[in-house]
Amino acid sequence: MFQKKHTVTFVTVAIFGVIIGLMLTLLYKEATNPENSYRAKNEKYLKERCGAIIIEYYQKYGTMPESLEDAMVCLDRRLPHRGDYYGGSTSYERINDHSFSFIAYGKNEKYDFGKGDDIVVTYDTDKWQ
Repeated sequence: MFQKKHTVTFVTVAIFGVIIGLMLTLLYKEATNPENSYRAKNEKYLKERCGAIIIEYYQKYGTMPESLEDAMVCLDRRLPHRGDYYGGSTSYERINDHSFSFIAYGKNEKYDFGKGDDIVVTYDTDKWQ
């Protein structure tokens, strides 16, 4: 009986290299995707969870509430936790009857006046800025 020899050719190595390269590229893109970042998750949470409560209050009463807590009580809404996506400190600012902002204090947990690692989302006249 003859045994078949297994030889590695340049083509086999090249194909294997291309496959590994594609896999690494896909992993890198997923790891660096801004949707997976701390900032993106916080912005999304502030807009879709906290902001949605304020906007619902605005649509019902025609003005922005004085605080997020006021809106939550009036609408009987609850959030999974206080603060931003990760439970960090936030503040709500009513700018006028049609505008508001949320500030998440970021990873350093310090209020940097909306700079540094603070995350600021602003809603003005029916749209996010």
